[in-house]
Amino acid sequence: YAELAGTITPIKCPPGTYAPTIQTVRCYPCPPGTSCDAEGVTEAEPCPPGTYRTTLEQDGSPCVTCPQGTWSKQWEVRDVAECVLCPPGVVCPLD
Repeated sequence: YAELAGTITPIKCPPGTYAPTIQTVRCYPCPPGTSCDAEGVTEAEPCPPGTYRTTLEQDGSPCVTCPQGTWSKQWEVRDVAECVLCPPGVVCPLD
C-alpha cells in the first residue's frame, strides 16, 4: 500500500491487515472469520472448518480452534458461539 501522497515505493501491509488491489492506498483489517497472519497479504484467508476468528484488531492473530467438546463444519466462523456441541454418541476430545 502507499498511504501518503508522494510515496514513491509502496510497503507491505502488516500482519492482521491486507490490501486487496494494486491501487489500495491503505491496509484493511482482516474481517472476522478470516486470517491475515503474514506480511503483505492481498487476500484474507477464510478460517477452515473447526476454527474461528472474532477480532477486527490488526494483530495478525490466526484462526483459533473450537474448544474441546464443540466443532464446526463451516468455513469463516466468526465467533466461538458458532462452534456447536458435539452430537450425542460422538466424542470431541480435542480442541
